[in-house]
Amino acid sequence: MPEPAVPFPIPRAELDWRLGRLRAALDATSPEWRLAAVMQPVNLYYLTGTMPNGLLLLPRDGEPVLFARRAYSRAVEESAFPDIRPMRSFRDAAAALGGVPETIHIEREAIPVAHLERFAKYFPAREFAGLERAIGAARAVKSPLELDLMARC
Repeated sequence: MPEPAVPFPIPRAELDWRLGRLRAALDATSPEWRLAAVMQPVNLYYLTGTMPNGLLLLPRDGEPVLFARRAYSRAVEESAFPDIRPMRSFRDAAAALGGVPETIHIEREAIPVAHLERFAKYFPAREFAGLERAIGAARAVKSPLELDLMARC
C-alpha cells in the first residue's frame, strides 16, 4: 500500500477535536452562524486530514461533509474524516445541503473572486461573512498531538 500523500495521518479523535474548536470559535465570534464553508487547502488539511480540491461544509446543526472534487479516492484513503463525498461541481454539494442559509461563513481573504463567484452561483446566500477569525482562534490552541509533533520537530 502506498504511503499517504499527507505529511502525517491525523487521527479521527483529533479531527473531531479540531472541528469542535472551530464550532466553539464560531459560536463565540458569530453566535448566529448557520453554515461554514472551508475551501483553502491548508485549512482543509487541518480540519479533515486531507487536501483535495474541494469543500468542507460545516453546518451548525448537523454533521460536516467533505466534498472532494479531485482525488476523491485519495482523500478517502488518507483521511479518517467520516463523511467524504465526490463532487463534480459546487452544484453537487448544494444539492446535498438541501437549502442555503442567508449567511455563509467563508474564507473571504483566501478565496479568489472567480472561485467565490462559482460558489455563489450554487450557494446564493445574501451575505458571505468572514471565517478567518474563527479559524485562527481554533488553530491558536494546540492539542496534545500538535504539541508533541512540534516538540519532535
